[in-house]
Amino acid sequence: MTPVLFVVAASTGAVLRHAGHQLLRTVPALLVVNVVGSGLLGLIIGADLSRSTTTILGAAFCGSLTTYSG
Repeated sequence: MTPVLFVVAASTGAVLRHAGHQLLRTVPALLVVNVVGSGLLGLIIGADLSRSTTTILGAAFCGSLTTYSG
């Protein structure tokens, strides 16, 4: 189940990143998305979550939210 959740979380982060880019289309907006994703990653790392949950939310969701490939 963990690989499926990883893919779902990564897909969700990527879709949110793309939606933010399509709606705002400015460099400051992308900066905001990166700061929000980094802040979420900090909260996830600081929370008392299981290792697999931290990996799924941190690496998959926040990783794809703060990374944009062209």
